[in-house]
Amino acid sequence: MSLEKIAQIIMENEDWLIHRILHYSKANDYTKYTSTLAEAWRLSISGLSDSLVQGVNHYRCIPELNPEDDFRNDPLTHFGIVEAGRHRERGVSLSMFLGLMKYYRQSYVDLIREKKDEIRDVELARLFIDRSFDRIEIAFCQEWCGTDLNHQVVELQSANRLMTNEKNAYLTVFESLSDPVIILNKEQEIVNVNHAAMSLIDSAGLPGAMYYKPEDNRFFDNGGPDKQQGMTCNRVIGCPLKDVFPWLQQIIFAFSRSNRQEGFLECSAVIRNEKRFFEVNSAEMLDISEKYNATILSLREITQRVIIKEALRESEQRYKSLFHNNHAVMLLIDPENGQIMDANPAAEKYYQYDQDTLLKMKIFEINIMSPEVLAVEINHAREEKRNRFYFQHRLGNGEIRDVEVFSGPIIVADQQLLYSIIHDITDRKQAEEAFRKSNQELDDFAYIASHDLREPLRGISNYATFLMEDYGDQIDVEGKSKLETLQRLCKREEDLIQSLLNYSRVGRTDLKFIPLDLNVLLEEVRETIESSYPDQTIRISVPHTLPTILCDAVRIGEVFFNLISNAVKYNDNTEKQIEIGCVNGPADIHPPDNLSETISYPVYYVRDNGIGIPKRHQEKIFMIFKRLHGRDKYGGGTGAGLTIVKKIIERHGGVIWLDSKVGTGTTLYFTLPSENS
Repeated sequence: MSLEKIAQIIMENEDWLIHRILHYSKANDYTKYTSTLAEAWRLSISGLSDSLVQGVNHYRCIPELNPEDDFRNDPLTHFGIVEAGRHRERGVSLSMFLGLMKYYRQSYVDLIREKKDEIRDVELARLFIDRSFDRIEIAFCQEWCGTDLNHQVVELQSANRLMTNEKNAYLTVFESLSDPVIILNKEQEIVNVNHAAMSLIDSAGLPGAMYYKPEDNRFFDNGGPDKQQGMTCNRVIGCPLKDVFPWLQQIIFAFSRSNRQEGFLECSAVIRNEKRFFEVNSAEMLDISEKYNATILSLREITQRVIIKEALRESEQRYKSLFHNNHAVMLLIDPENGQIMDANPAAEKYYQYDQDTLLKMKIFEINIMSPEVLAVEINHAREEKRNRFYFQHRLGNGEIRDVEVFSGPIIVADQQLLYSIIHDITDRKQAEEAFRKSNQELDDFAYIASHDLREPLRGISNYATFLMEDYGDQIDVEGKSKLETLQRLCKREEDLIQSLLNYSRVGRTDLKFIPLDLNVLLEEVRETIESSYPDQTIRISVPHTLPTILCDAVRIGEVFFNLISNAVKYNDNTEKQIEIGCVNGPADIHPPDNLSETISYPVYYVRDNGIGIPKRHQEKIFMIFKRLHGRDKYGGGTGAGLTIVKKIIERHGGVIWLDSKVGTGTTLYFTLPSENS
């Protein structure tokens, strides 16, 4: 049999050898003095096995003992020499080391016997193991005895300092852990606790109180309400868990009932009159030597998490109550796929499906919009770009209804859904359509009436002029005065009819939407205004660059000309100050309550330092032919200008309102949502 086969068997059975040496060490109490972690035992077996393999490669035969051998330079014994120094530094006695080495030797011998079917010559293999271990032990003894006493003392002192530093490092780590840690033996008695754990019962303690001057530290104050009064912290060690942390006893029972020693459980405790919650992790010590049969309890405080969770639970409970008891139609929709996740009783009644059927449907089966377009709208709602939508929904009986949907994201059970409130606006849409038709008919009538009235009115005015020119010398002063009044009234009536015609044209003609740079438009309006009022000092300012919008350029030009013209006309100041701008948020804007929900940004404004408008008249200024001053005061006019402005803005989908104070000035605000069309 070749020695290479022995080397192969040794290298292939490392785990078997580890378990074997552990068996002998436990049986003969060597584990009291050895390492507790698996890696240390693996390294010792690995080192010995490597030495034996090197012996095979070096000797190629049984390594017999010779009185002339230099055991210190033998590759087979190198591991033993190194280990001699390490164990001597740790204070291990020579007899203890040699005794343990006998059981290492026995483990390798047992492996040879275990693998006898693979080894033809078991006796030869055993002899190789014996001679190899003889050489290792001789080398160990040579190294041990070759060191004088003084050197050994220095080694021990150095090793002691190193172990003290290591102990302090691990102690500092243990005490620095923010989570409380409690170590229990198999009798559920406390073996150790860290500072965070002690803080649960002794708020005055300092880190390290369990290790330094324990007689000076407190476990409970004598005057405290706890039953464990009078205990000091040095008495914590060895105390049953139930006497020190009684609220953790239920965790131990829970683990024992579930037949598991490791895992996570939650518990609560009243600590200094405050209820706190903890997640308790139970883990067995990683001690393969079974020297420390201990359980480690680590506590992570989850009080805040529990409070938030409870608040969320209560919030979800309130939501469910509001959702299911609400008379409005409500749906919860998964924005990822359109699946209806929940529907309230009002939705069942409206859509004419029971809840089980609704929960199997997707919103695409109800909304008649194309799935591709609807998916885009759903994404707008999820990203909160919009929250109001107008759709058509199909009911269970096949009827199509117009609906207004308010939809936005909501988190339910850690899932983002869309919370949609649906209002049926079919009747409203029909009424709006009827109203639109009525307005159209009114516009048509105003256009026809104003157009047809102009001809006879011109005839009356012309005949009055002919009378003045042809028969003026035959008409007395009173007659001439009446004819002049007749001409003046005709002119005024023609102006009113022209204003009515302009107003009707705003509603009749189609808007031509083009991109318009408002800055260029305002420069043109400024030039027109200044040429119209050459004797006035007018200062028009635009604090910030205005955007380019999509609108009817001619009509929006009318809006700005009319508003700026009014700001100049209704102004008694020597210098007419007019500011034009836009704002992109609700700051410093105070719209009427009936408009606050419909405003879109930006909001444009024209502000002046004019005479202002009394509060009682502010609702009237948009009424057609309504003037707040005498007919010829402030340049005269028909009173249709702001009415036309309002109609132009409304046709662009916007709204207009004002903020005015008598003697200070007026600000007219308006929106033009069509710029985003």
